[in-house]
Amino acid sequence: MVKLVSLYKKKELPIMLTTFFALVMILSTYFQIKPLKDFSSTLQTWTVIVVNFSAIIGTVMIIRQHKNRIVKRKPGDNSWIFSTWLIVLTLFYLILGIYAVETTNSPMPTQNPTFTWIYNNAQVALDSAIYSLLGFYIASASFRAFKARTKEAAVLLISAAAMMLYNAPAGASIFGPVAPQFNAFGDWLLNVPNAAAFRGIIIGAAVGAIALGIRVLTGRERGYLGAGE
Repeated sequence: MVKLVSLYKKKELPIMLTTFFALVMILSTYFQIKPLKDFSSTLQTWTVIVVNFSAIIGTVMIIRQHKNRIVKRKPGDNSWIFSTWLIVLTLFYLILGIYAVETTNSPMPTQNPTFTWIYNNAQVALDSAIYSLLGFYIASASFRAFKARTKEAAVLLISAAAMMLYNAPAGASIFGPVAPQFNAFGDWLLNVPNAAAFRGIIIGAAVGAIALGIRVLTGRERGYLGAGE
């Protein structure tokens, strides 16, 4: 009996709670019922609180994982240095954020000039450097992928070349007098075939999301429980 109750709590109770809270959020969106709206607002507030605590737990788990990596490092393996660097920077930025909140009397640490300076001169610069390096990988992948072995690959190659020339400043210099006509062709590619394909993808994703939501509401989708069926 105890085993059956435990199994019920493990599978059926989370499904019932998920269905209940999902129906509350859906009904509060489409029906202007004040008690329901107030309850959904309270749920959203609690969601923010839970997410914040989840971020704290995630930070602790990351530090523990990299601490174990440092402790169990093997001779000749210097990758533990990166784990040390990650832990140091995580703690440093966490302490800096708390200090920024205390000194500015604001819940947003971005109001502190030191916090903002480090973010703009370290984080933003590193992001830009990483994205610039991705350009070389994209060029390499494009060179391997854009080979006109089939008709579909040839269409992809021609359209990709046209869009690159359309977006690059060199395109206007290459085509010279016919540059306006080429730009019009680039606009057509961007606004007609590309937009049509993108809208098809969005519609397909929306239908898939609706189907997944129905499966979750009816209890058929249990992957989020972790234990599966």
